[in-house]
Amino acid sequence: MIIGLFLAYFLLLIDQISKILIFNYAPNGLTIIPNTIEFNLVFNKGAAFSFMENNTLFLAIVSTVASIVVVYMIIKHADFKTKKLFSISLAMILAGAFGNLIDRYLTVFNVLEGVVDFIDLYLFGWHFPGTFNLADAFLCIGVVLLIIDILFFQDKRESGGYRERTKN
Repeated sequence: MIIGLFLAYFLLLIDQISKILIFNYAPNGLTIIPNTIEFNLVFNKGAAFSFMENNTLFLAIVSTVASIVVVYMIIKHADFKTKKLFSISLAMILAGAFGNLIDRYLTVFNVLEGVVDFIDLYLFGWHFPGTFNLADAFLCIGVVLLIIDILFFQDKRESGGYRERTKN
């Protein structure tokens, strides 16, 4: 449990520092790797890909509830000895949700114009459809890891080893 919360805090710190650095030192953009990675500061007032734009307070409340649920899950179910992937996934989900939650509340109180997004990816001439931040990446990677854990490792843990699935 402590490791999960510490990991979430560490990832959250990285997210917040990255946003502060971009906001203060590269507000007009920065090319990291030409035609691959650029940092361009934008403010997102919605969820992913500006979905539910201008519903910041509602999204902040939903993010708060989600964060509380994930904290509960980390406290009750995270175990880095027996459920490493599961525990890492929850920590990443919490860091991502909380990273954007901070920005949403700062937007509600008119400190920011929206969630700070800044990463633009271009791969093989294709532009990733949306600017995002590290919190978004942590959240997405955490969800993918959680799905992998549920699909491939949960049954093994529950049965004490691999078991055959019954056919209906």
